[in-house]
Amino acid sequence: MKKFTILLPALVLILFTANPSAAEKIAFSRVSGGDFYIYTADSATGKTTRLCKGYDPEISPDGGTVAYTQYDKTGGRFIAFCDIASRKSRVIKEVPGKNSYGPRWSSNGRRLLYNIFIDQSRWLPALYDLDTRKNMTIGRDTAKTDLFGPFWSSDSAFVYAFDFENIYKFSETDGRLMENIPMNRLLPSDNILISSATGISVSPDGTMWLFAAEVGGEKCALCAAAGNPAEAKGAAFIYRLTTKKTERLAVGGLCVSDAAWLGADEIIFSAHAPSEKSRAKSANIYDIYRMKLNGEKPRKIIAEGNTVSAAK
Repeated sequence: MKKFTILLPALVLILFTANPSAAEKIAFSRVSGGDFYIYTADSATGKTTRLCKGYDPEISPDGGTVAYTQYDKTGGRFIAFCDIASRKSRVIKEVPGKNSYGPRWSSNGRRLLYNIFIDQSRWLPALYDLDTRKNMTIGRDTAKTDLFGPFWSSDSAFVYAFDFENIYKFSETDGRLMENIPMNRLLPSDNILISSATGISVSPDGTMWLFAAEVGGEKCALCAAAGNPAEAKGAAFIYRLTTKKTERLAVGGLCVSDAAWLGADEIIFSAHAPSEKSRAKSANIYDIYRMKLNGEKPRKIIAEGNTVSAAK
């Protein structure tokens, strides 16, 4: 029987490309004064700009709006928009309750997928339609457990979410359950551990899933110093839908927190060297790297940033 680390969802922060032919724009999070802030950066120059307070930012396909998780002092979490040009934000009032997080845009920019705590009892995926301003909860009748980490197929025709036994595939039109994928396909070893905060990023051609997970029995001094498991180290993996096989990526020995597609053959991820033991007084223990999947070594492009994902 597998053992899983279960954490409450926290940060899902976004890298994005508004124009495939231009230098990629990156969004990430830094902690400052006890608060979380969203930054944007140019991947070529590394120049950063602070956008707003919050986390889980994802850029719209047209490059003009960021959807993100806004939070308050009482612990409430809300789905919100921020206009990039004006930096003005607004909460989506049609999303019910006070505990939703992690918005992810559909490929046409007309729907948002997010996680919501419903009936004060369970986590499920939900869809918000920007045209009709209506919400649809997914999996309420077909799944008996909490479902985490919702993500789109590359064409946004399907929605995926997972518990710790299966990954569930739903129709985006009516929420109908289409398929159960056993979790042991994604995690072929009992030493590979995911959490409820794990984000899965789909390759542009839809054939691969990229994700980060902890590998038991490997050490990371900096994670241990920060209060994480001493005998676990973060790693990056690719699951190929064509072969139904998972492979671990070579990332130069770095301890990986999260990962996302930057392009068809390039990824971006948050990581640090496992031999590090402290980061002075900074609460930001990860940096941001990019790496092509042709065997090149990772290159650090942003200092002190983490929890990246991709919006295509």
